[in-house]
Parts: sequence; C-alpha cells; structure tokens
Amino acid sequence: MITNKEKRYLSESLGLLVSDFDLPAEERQKLPLYIRKLKLSGLVLEEKKVVAVKIDSLQNYTPKTLDTYREIIESAFNIPALFCLNELQPFERKRLIERRISFYLTGKQLYVPSLMMDLNEFRSRPPKTVEKFSPATQFMLLYHLQKCSLDGSTLSQVRTMIADAYSLMTIGRSVEELQTAQLCGVESRRSKTIRFRMERKELWEASLPYLEIPVAETLYCPELPASVKKINSGNSALAHYTNLRDSGPQTIALPRKEIGKLKRTINLYGSEFGGNLRIESWKYDPSVLSTNNRWVDPLSLFLCYRNDPDERVQLALAKLIEEVW
Repeated sequence: MITNKEKRYLSESLGLLVSDFDLPAEERQKLPLYIRKLKLSGLVLEEKKVVAVKIDSLQNYTPKTLDTYREIIESAFNIPALFCLNELQPFERKRLIERRISFYLTGKQLYVPSLMMDLNEFRSRPPKTVEKFSPATQFMLLYHLQKCSLDGSTLSQVRTMIADAYSLMTIGRSVEELQTAQLCGVESRRSKTIRFRMERKELWEASLPYLEIPVAETLYCPELPASVKKINSGNSALAHYTNLRDSGPQTIALPRKEIGKLKRTINLYGSEFGGNLRIESWKYDPSVLSTNNRWVDPLSLFLCYRNDPDERVQLALAKLIEEVW
C-alpha cells in the first residue's frame, strides 16, 4: 500500500488532490496469485482512480513483466495501474516510458500517460505568491463569509456545499491560494481539512487586497427569455440593501457561461442603445451566493462599487458592510 509520506509528496509537492478508495474484493480475487501477493491499493489522483502497485524497485522485474502485470490488473479493474517505486535508474525510466507504463518514483516523478500526467517536483511546485484571487477562490471565500462556514470541511464536503459549482481540482487550487495569502491552513488527515485563521470580519478585511470586481463584461438587451434565472444587481441591489435611491437601469447578473448560451439565442449589445436591460456577465455564479435567489450577495456588490467616486455610494457601501457583520 502507498504510504502517507508518498501521498503527502503527491499532494504537497505536485499540488495534486489525493485520496484512497477500496479496491473491489471480487475483482481482486480474480487476479492470479502472483499478482495478488503484490501490495495493491486504490488511489484517486485529481478525481481519477488508479490501482497503486507497490514494488519498490525493478531489481526483480523487467519492463516486459510489468507490461504483462499492467494488462492483467487493468483488465480486472478497468482503471490504470500505477507502479510505485522507491528507486529507478535513468535507463529503466526510459524503458518504462517507451512502453507507456505508468509509474510513481517517490519524491521525484509521476508518469500516468493514460491520464495525461507527467509531473515532477520542479515543474509543478505550487505558486508561492498570489496577487489576486481566481474567481473560484473569491467565490469560495465569499460563500464562507456569507452563506455557510467552510471551516473544518474537507474538499469533498466543500464541493457538495457549493452545489458542485467547481471540481475538486479547482477547489484544491483555491485552497492553495488561500494558504499562500495566509488566510487559511490545511489539516492533513485522511482528507484535507480547511482551517481559517481569522473570524469573519477580520478575514474579510485581510482578503480585500486579493478581491476583484466580479463583473467581466456589461451588455444590454430589450428583455431576457422567461427561462433565465434573473438575479438583480447594480443600483437596484444597492437600493435594496441600503437607503440609496434606485436610479436604474434594471440590472441582471448572470454567470459567464450563461451569457455564452444567451449569445447563441438572442442579440446582446455592448452599449445601452441595445436595450433598457443591463446584463452583467459574472466570473462566478451569482445565484449560489444570492439572497433569496433574487439579489446578488452584499459582499460581491460592495466589490462592484468600492471604487465609485460618488460620496453617496460610498456612504451606502459603509452601511452595507455594517449590516453584513
């Protein structure tokens, strides 16, 4: 079985999400005895399952033998076989790659051609600095601050809580960004567990330099199809949360992928002459963070207006933030 140290290398040095799963006993029993005697275990790399085969070195095996073992194992479990080695000579590595045999050399390289993985420590080290959070990271942070605490949650639990808005791989990278910004830590047990370092208000203030306006593009049209889920944004949303007067125009926030679909069915224009309805294309899904499925969330709205020079808007934003905490 692959050790915790080896899994830690895959997770920390290569930036991969790693977990275990139990190989089906029925399929295992169908294997020849000489293969059953090997140390086999189920491993998940970035949501892709493999059979980890621990053999330490090639001293007692030839690449041709491993090729035969691979065919038998992959036929039984219908997923790639990954040979885990503690040592490997350069000429042996070359022969394994020539035969496209997946291998993991502890602390140095992971090669899984069927999953398009060829990673080593030097090419895949996680970034050490972050200037601005990715949309996924910003979304996760705002979800934690406004909807439901993610503190103490595993990555799989986070994915469920945010309604599968992002993959486990993307969530893992977002956690790395939060770690790099010193906003959270990770407890490594069987699964990664997120631990935020501050309370909500302090966390929000510390994260502000990394947060960006969520709007990627502004478009206009006369009206939207009735089937479109409409989340109110803009001046109407600011008026909803504060005592600022609604000065229009009506503004609807939609996720960027929804805008892509709309462009195939209706005309969207880049200026207000295209219609009275203002459409904001958001970098993340505003509906998941929205209030009562009608209004964009307060913190994203703050980010939309924080650089507005209007003094009345700035007073309204101060009131908005006060209400959040």
